[in-house]
Amino acid sequence: MSYEAALHQQHVERQARLWGAPPRPIVRRLPAAPMDDPLKDAPPPLAVAFQPPALPPDAPEWRRIVGEVCIKHQVPFDDIMGGSVVRRFTRARQECCYRLRAETVLSLPQIAARLGGLDHTTVLFAIRAHARRNGLPVPAGRRGTRRRWQERDEAAMLLLKKERSYGEISALTGLSVGTVAGVVRRARLVRQGRSERMAKWAAGEAASA
Repeated sequence: MSYEAALHQQHVERQARLWGAPPRPIVRRLPAAPMDDPLKDAPPPLAVAFQPPALPPDAPEWRRIVGEVCIKHQVPFDDIMGGSVVRRFTRARQECCYRLRAETVLSLPQIAARLGGLDHTTVLFAIRAHARRNGLPVPAGRRGTRRRWQERDEAAMLLLKKERSYGEISALTGLSVGTVAGVVRRARLVRQGRSERMAKWAAGEAASA
């Protein structure tokens, strides 16, 4: 038998095995019996009561504001500082941004740093969203707050007279240590300028006499 005839014979035998074999029986799989829920008879989870944030008496103003918002919305302090996008957490965070902008002299980057390291544009969006949702005006922030800056400087100088360190003044007022140092330096320059003016006035009075 030639090589071509052997290949043809093998092909015929394979075709006979493939097409001549009896069909395989169809096996129908029955659905599995439903399993019992292992948690069906378990007791319901215990409801954890909301714990308001504990603030020391000398807590800075921004922490007091955040604590009031936490109590109002019944949300933990860590969820305000975190990055959760749950609606009640985001709305509480937006209200914190609005109140910190309206009631303090903190800038947008300073508010962002205190609320878990947000971006200042996120803080600006949160302020506008809270104002639009509640029909409130958008706070101007640092614009037109000269009197508040003066009150902040006076509070820092008063704490300095009580022999508080720059770090303690920073923790109590919510300012950075560099800002506290700038306030003190500016107050000293103003005092020095007043002394020089008084000395010149006294010298002029003596010369005219």
